[in-house]
Amino acid sequence: MAEITYLDFDIEIGPAAQGYRVAVNSPAGQSAAAFHPPFSDLEIENFLLKLGQGRRTMRRIDAPATEAAKAFGARLFEATFAGDTRACLRSSLDEADRQGKGLRLRLRLNDAPELADLPWEFLYYPAVNRFLALSIETPLVRYLELPERIRPLAIAPPLRVLTLIASPRDQPPIDAEREWRRLNEALATLQQRGLVQVDRVEQPSLAALQRQLRRNDYHILHFIGHGGFDEHIRDGVLLLEDDDRLGHRISGQNLGMLLHDHRSLRLVVLNACEGARGSRTDPFAGSAQSLVQQGIPAVIAMQFEVSDEAAITLAREFYGALADGYPLDAGLAEARKALFAASSGAEWGTPVLYLRAPDGRIFDISAAPQPLNGRQSLVATPNVTDERLLEAALPDEVVVRQTIELVALIRRHGSAGLRELLQSPLSNFEAQPDDVRAQPFDLEFPRDERGRPAPIELTIAIESTDFQTPTPQQKIRLEPDADTEPIIFLLTPLHSGELRLLLHVYLNRDLLLASGFLKVSGVAQLAEGFHPLKRLISMSLGTFGIGRTTEPPRPVGLPPAPHGDVLPAAHLPDPAPPPPPAPEQQAEEPAKRATRRLPSVAPLLAALVVLIGVGLAYGQIFGARHQSGSEVTSVPAAGATTLATNTPAEALSYAGWAEIRAPLNTISTTEQLNTVAVSPDGTLLAAGGLANVVHIWDLARLKPLRDLTQSAQPDDTVNKLAFSPDGALLASVSSGYDLLLWNVRDGTLARRLHGADPHAGIILSVAFSPDGALLASGASDQTIKLWRVADGALLRTLRGHTNAVNSVAFSPDSATLLSGAFEDTGGPSDTRVRLWRVSDGALLRTFDGATGGITSVAFSHDGTKVAAGSWDENVYVWRAADGKLLGKLAGNLVNGVRDLAFSPDDSAIATAGGDSYLRLFSTADLRQICALQAPNLQTYQGWLTGVAFTPNGRHVITSSYDLTIRIWGILP
Repeated sequence: MAEITYLDFDIEIGPAAQGYRVAVNSPAGQSAAAFHPPFSDLEIENFLLKLGQGRRTMRRIDAPATEAAKAFGARLFEATFAGDTRACLRSSLDEADRQGKGLRLRLRLNDAPELADLPWEFLYYPAVNRFLALSIETPLVRYLELPERIRPLAIAPPLRVLTLIASPRDQPPIDAEREWRRLNEALATLQQRGLVQVDRVEQPSLAALQRQLRRNDYHILHFIGHGGFDEHIRDGVLLLEDDDRLGHRISGQNLGMLLHDHRSLRLVVLNACEGARGSRTDPFAGSAQSLVQQGIPAVIAMQFEVSDEAAITLAREFYGALADGYPLDAGLAEARKALFAASSGAEWGTPVLYLRAPDGRIFDISAAPQPLNGRQSLVATPNVTDERLLEAALPDEVVVRQTIELVALIRRHGSAGLRELLQSPLSNFEAQPDDVRAQPFDLEFPRDERGRPAPIELTIAIESTDFQTPTPQQKIRLEPDADTEPIIFLLTPLHSGELRLLLHVYLNRDLLLASGFLKVSGVAQLAEGFHPLKRLISMSLGTFGIGRTTEPPRPVGLPPAPHGDVLPAAHLPDPAPPPPPAPEQQAEEPAKRATRRLPSVAPLLAALVVLIGVGLAYGQIFGARHQSGSEVTSVPAAGATTLATNTPAEALSYAGWAEIRAPLNTISTTEQLNTVAVSPDGTLLAAGGLANVVHIWDLARLKPLRDLTQSAQPDDTVNKLAFSPDGALLASVSSGYDLLLWNVRDGTLARRLHGADPHAGIILSVAFSPDGALLASGASDQTIKLWRVADGALLRTLRGHTNAVNSVAFSPDSATLLSGAFEDTGGPSDTRVRLWRVSDGALLRTFDGATGGITSVAFSHDGTKVAAGSWDENVYVWRAADGKLLGKLAGNLVNGVRDLAFSPDDSAIATAGGDSYLRLFSTADLRQICALQAPNLQTYQGWLTGVAFTPNGRHVITSSYDLTIRIWGILP
């Protein structure tokens, strides 16, 4: 490959007395001219919308997105290159051609950062009918000149890429495994050739990133996740995860300072998932510039959401070009051409390159060694080392010859542990939360053929001095990104005195950890000698024996260990496995077996009883988590086996709710839930969330009826549900832009609402009009659409919001519609609740007073009041007739209000809070009546996402991120 070199053509834009001034410094000389941005904000937003539509349609070279990009780029070119500046460009192109070089366009916007939001990558030169950035001869970079000189880093293949994929629990979800899988698929050939190696930060936290960078030298950091711009600090921010998997904001400047010392790190790639650019604001522009200013030689940021196909092509071609020795800008130009050739519309303009290396060279890659005998050599990649915690607990009291449980768990840092499990109101384990002890140890996960961490099989064993009988053990398969289920051992002490045990963790036959568990005088604690080991050790443990059957008990759902598969003690030879019982022995009558084994009958019977109890508890808490989304476990409170939800509405006093300490019923599901709805007659309950399924239950009996799959996209999510006033239809909306109507009676799909002008963003809200004639939907495209239910026709689109429309609600007379919008992008919040006239879409009124985005809205049933929950942690109540603010609900509404509802008699407002509390407020004086939270619930686990009253007002039902639906009320 011939060396690629460039002449530099600098374009610097800065403020002038009137507008801006563009100055060029080129091989053909210098020139300057006035620059006036050629687009209004509305034109830019329309252009971005066309690009978004192009990514969801068939790709063609002459697709509308491409034509829109040409028109946009030509206007931007005409405004930038006028008069002498265009003459300089033509002459510079000729000079570069004469020297056999390319012409690098270096855009300098240091003095006009507000212009960075323009997609300059679409500059289109009409005279030559070409996008400048689409040619390797005229690459475009956003150039930041800093005093520190950048020298190419000499490296030998492979090019080492560290990937961090962050999906905090409090942000729109990202399918991290899919993103990781598609990146590896894109780079599979390069990895097999030994040119690129891809590793992953298993826990996407700042501490884990630092630890990984400390242990290995990497050349590229590839971030996939959420970003934004913080107006307060005037910098871009990235969202990583903390130990609780909540979003951890780090500014580009602070991240750059942390990365500065890692001299081998030369490039950061910022890839936004699930809607990087929903408005004209580029969420990564600030972060990218800050990273470069802090010493990172180059940053590539995706200014729009990128499709799966485009992401694969981009990663494969760009990293391949770098491995082949191309300069950074030339490599990106190669990737752009590959995207254009793949008929990817205008997605080739998605990457933005921020550069501070004058010649674009940040690597000096030597030629890869030639494999022997013409065969391709494979580069061995190291195992992935990750730290885990082994936790264990025993009961408070241990009695000789009584069977007890020892419960153990292996988990990642930051995930819920054994203490949280034992504190669960559903827990039936004998082990006590206060007795949980933990010990860290390292695990090494091998890599599969694609370089990804692969599962391992561990053996957890209890060992004592009684090695003449088989050692109780459990074999478990541990995924790199998962915790184990509870591991339950049933033990029967045969002697009095101290009880001493060792809990061993084996990988194959290597002992990774020996944890001493000491039980003295009824108090459980870890022995001092808690030793992580690489080989088997011998320890003298006193006189404790274990009564057991030949095959040790195992938790429900785990396969039994092979008969006699016993781990040997270090100081004794491997015991011979006991022979399996002969068929005639298995067929013996129970009485004969009892006669022959009389001394051990009592412990075995006790063990059997405990095992059944543990199995029931295990299945109760965890069994449903491994089934389909429709498998649920209902856990009613004492005396609350059924619910009277369809009795007539009545005036109720909610004052007694302050004494409630636990929900009446809890339905456990397998997914984080976004929404809950109750049918108008109170007989049905519907919920949906991250599993792409709508679940329907018989509410009176708390029995699952059916599951409805929202879409064919496996990573889709159900965002909102609404029953029609007659209860015949159920509307569901999703992140996949689907608006579906279901026949409630049989679960068939009645209609998919699409229309000639469908939503161009994720649909977030839906509501039926009380007369049943209309349906309203709100989406991230900042629009509301009104549909006719009878035939699915789109009647009109309401525009005016500046954030994603999170909530819509009709007035009781169906004549007007409320809407609220919120978008956590770091930009300005849409704080106004809007009231629209349904007949013609006219904006009648705004309800003002909130200082944050609006997350939920509701009309009172008598139509006299309007309520709205806000991200500013308040609920506002207005008079519907004239918009007068009546007040704010006086409660501690931390972490925002996710949903709210008026009681059927309008005497109370229920709120679903981000702090996991259900709160009821009096509409008479706006004071808090009660704040209800499930016992032992951690806030981050239990964000409430939906709230609904039953029609008679006796119960309130909430959906939550902790996989549960809870039913609250007072028993009659």
